[in-house]
Amino acid sequence: MEAKRLLMVVAVFAACSPCAGTPRNDAAQRLKQAEKHRAEQEASQQAFALTAQDAQAQAARLADARVKATTALRATEDSVVDAADRLQHAQAAQIQAEQALKQRAAAFSALVPLMLRMSRYPAETVLAIPAPRDEAVEGLLLTRGIAASLNREAASLHDAEQHAAHLQAETTRQAALLAARRQAQAAEAAALDKDVAAAQERLSVAEYEGQAAAQRAASFAAQAQTLRDAIAAMDSARAKAAAQAARDAAQADKHARPEEARTALATEAALSRPPAQAGGRMVAPVSGPVVRHFGAPDADGPATGITYRVAPSAFVASPCAGRVGFAAPFRSYGKLVIVECAAGYDWVLAGLEKISARPGSALRAGEPIGQMPDFNPGTTSATGSRPGLYVELRSHGEPVDPMPFLNAKG
Repeated sequence: MEAKRLLMVVAVFAACSPCAGTPRNDAAQRLKQAEKHRAEQEASQQAFALTAQDAQAQAARLADARVKATTALRATEDSVVDAADRLQHAQAAQIQAEQALKQRAAAFSALVPLMLRMSRYPAETVLAIPAPRDEAVEGLLLTRGIAASLNREAASLHDAEQHAAHLQAETTRQAALLAARRQAQAAEAAALDKDVAAAQERLSVAEYEGQAAAQRAASFAAQAQTLRDAIAAMDSARAKAAAQAARDAAQADKHARPEEARTALATEAALSRPPAQAGGRMVAPVSGPVVRHFGAPDADGPATGITYRVAPSAFVASPCAGRVGFAAPFRSYGKLVIVECAAGYDWVLAGLEKISARPGSALRAGEPIGQMPDFNPGTTSATGSRPGLYVELRSHGEPVDPMPFLNAKG
């Protein structure tokens, strides 16, 4: 009986022995799995960091390429403006010459019968009128002088006709030159436009979230009545949204949600004003002359900005390194872009036909943000109006003269 009880105890102990080892085995397995999971997370984070780094480097290279392409395109746009000016001056000179020619020809035509008679019968023409002999001789001499003057006028009229024909030929030549240069401009612009569109398609999810948040902040500006109020409303809404994004990033990081943290940080970056070192050099937003300067008299008072005369479909570039704060139609300004630079400076660019930049997008100085309207410069007079780019520079909402900044060496 005792032997039987002993065998039963041994059997129970043997049966329970694996159970006694299970907690230790499970703990070791869980630890091993946790270490594997942590290693996978670290590897994923490293891969993401490398991918993000490569993406940023590629984005920087593409941004530099867009800046270079825009700069190269400006040489072609300058040649278009020059050709358009030459064409308009040729047209004006041709019109003026043709009008003068018509007036002189009309006056001259009335004298043609008399000229023909005097050239054939000078003495008979004078002697046919009864007069003393000395007066007849004097009249004959005067008639010869008039005939010589009329001959000179005829020769001058012939030269004017040749000059008008030359101007007409020059107008035709300048029109052909303008068409060729515009064709070259269109080809270069199409390539740049394609690259700008591709850059928008390459945005990451986090960048899209950041731009969407910036667009929501910019929507407050669209409701303002004045440009100053629009900038103030945009700054206020953007600052609040950036602070909320920073809090969201901290919470996501605290609870080990790296994707959410990265998206929130991207949102904060898209809403934050560029740091002081982002200012750098300033560049003119377009090629072409300034036709209206800061402070010029106007019906509404001194001008608070400057106006550029531009080539048809000219690309407009960001004057500074910064971030797009606003990109939409606004009041009487038309399609308007506000680029936020460092130290509270905002560049306002108005009169665009097409906007390619989006609120929240980071920009380099010289990077394209849109295009001007297309027009045919051959249909406007030398003093006629063309679409112009209106530019303002605002420091903490107040307009300042932008020319010293654009002329400063970077």
